Amino acid sequence: RTIGGIWMYYANNFSRVNSSEPAYRIVNQRGVGSRPNEDHSPRHDILRDIFTVAHRHCYGMFRCNVDVKKVTKRPDETFDVLVQHLGTGEVRTIHAKVVTFHVNR
Repeated sequence: RTIGGIWMYYANNFSRVNSSEPAYRIVNQRGVGSRPNEDHSPRHDILRDIFTVAHRHCYGMFRCNVDVKKVTKRPDETFDVLVQHLGTGEVRTIHAKVVTFHVNR
């Protein structure tokens, strides 16, 4: 699995944001050929923005293909996250400053 949520797994190539562009802006792209997203941005623009943020600000901070077994808050306001890798079955603890949960309903 990978990041991207519903935009990766459920949206098709014709799916678009159901709001005007500034309301759904994830990142301002930079560099040659960059441009702001259009109103009612298509799936590929949203995925580009998600991957840009992940690369620039969160590289190495995502854990995919794991089952979170337990999250424990430490006295210093950080977290210990007990995870099991879905492919290998390996169980390990990850120490993190921030934990977010993203689930399908």
